Amino acid sequence: MNLTCITDEPPQNFSHPDVYALFEITQMICRKDQKGLQEKYSHIGIDQDVFDAVKSITALDIKPVPDSKGGKVKMWTSVNEWQQEIYKSGQEAARRELIAHMLENHWDADTIHQATAIPLGEIREVARELQH
Repeated sequence: MNLTCITDEPPQNFSHPDVYALFEITQMICRKDQKGLQEKYSHIGIDQDVFDAVKSITALDIKPVPDSKGGKVKMWTSVNEWQQEIYKSGQEAARRELIAHMLENHWDADTIHQATAIPLGEIREVARELQH
């Protein structure tokens, strides 16, 4: 079965709850249906095997957040935390790029700190990286 089949096949065609969840969650992720995923799976744990299959099919680097029930994963929480990590790493990369650009344009660390409120230690760390 290929990804096209998974994204096109209605989950209702499957009576087994794990297969249903696999198809539904994969489709929601592919459609970027965060609201639907949150509404349906914020209070429901899914089996670790289903989580692993969704992760494999979608190629997302999601870390499982264990549910209080053994062997279950909080799908919505896992996806939400992954999105926050991606957002945070993007912000950090943009911030480092800004510092590097300012340093390359001969701004000193104190001036960058005063203009941006970025901690001096972070600015100096980027400056050291640029020197190497």
